Amino acid sequence: MMDLDALLKPYEENGRTIAGQIKWLLKNGIPQASIDYAMTAVYKRLEGGETFPAGHDLDRELLRVAKENFESELSESIKRRIAEMESNLDADWNKLNKAKKIWEVLRGRA
Repeated sequence: MMDLDALLKPYEENGRTIAGQIKWLLKNGIPQASIDYAMTAVYKRLEGGETFPAGHDLDRELLRVAKENFESELSESIKRRIAEMESNLDADWNKLNKAKKIWEVLRGRA
């Protein structure tokens, strides 16, 4: 298991902590699922030997990765909802008989 505290050790200037990073990301409007993703992804890179010039740069990378994940998840969620709405609209339209479809077109609803 990854030791986050040990990986953070070189970046502890200004009292930086794992809990502090999470609180900071939450204050920036990042949802917990994206924070978890970013913490795992960035700290795995640290574990693999990647370094950052300073703790500030580590924080900025956490924010970038978390935002990217959140935006990607949000985009996928919106696409699924639009597809579901389109499917429902098509289903409702297909239930109508020919006369009702003509009536809907004449009324400007279709």
